[in-house]
Amino acid sequence: MTIRRVLILAPTLVILFLLQSYFWVPTYEQQTRGNPHRLNEFITASIGDASILNPILSADSASSDINSLVFEGLIDHDEELRFRGRLATSWEIYEEAFFFVNEQASIPGLGRVGEQKVVSFLDKARVGEVPASAELMTTLENIREVSLIPAREFLVTRQEKSEEGDKKTVEVRIRVLAPARIKLSLNRVDQDLFPNLSEILGHDYFTGFDGSAHITVNDERWQAKREPTSQ
Repeated sequence: MTIRRVLILAPTLVILFLLQSYFWVPTYEQQTRGNPHRLNEFITASIGDASILNPILSADSASSDINSLVFEGLIDHDEELRFRGRLATSWEIYEEAFFFVNEQASIPGLGRVGEQKVVSFLDKARVGEVPASAELMTTLENIREVSLIPAREFLVTRQEKSEEGDKKTVEVRIRVLAPARIKLSLNRVDQDLFPNLSEILGHDYFTGFDGSAHITVNDERWQAKREPTSQ
């Protein structure tokens, strides 16, 4: 009898407890009666604090979760996959492209020139002072600004195995003499940027750049591996 009474009374008490909550739990329309500011707050659980709120650089889960809440509602795409605003009222899309000045390459009509001449030549091409095809003119019109990044020198230290099969490592110091770079600010992404620029800079201007000529290594063995073997 005791077990039967428990099985009858227990569900009845649970039903009565849930029924009485109906009279004091606020409805959706009444949620702001006690705290009107709660509609301006969003509270969510997270495994930790966000370390960086840049969606391009964030790598941990906490930062990615916050970034998705902040940025995914700003803009989206229309039926033609063009950006349109949701919460954002304005936005700017641009691309930045870089390339090293190749002083060993010969530019048609100029020959071998330095970084200042390359910048001046590109500026003249943008205003139509250099003959160009229709595809190249489309690329040049897309360039917003041409700027110069000076040459710089820096040192890199690496740990390399001393010999094959040897677990010991040797410190290799690599000195890089990076030449000047050209920075191109574009209005939109251009996948044919460098192939089209090769029309006025020369077809081997980009592909013929020898990066190894700007690197020196303090270890003779690694320097020999880097240098091409002469026949």
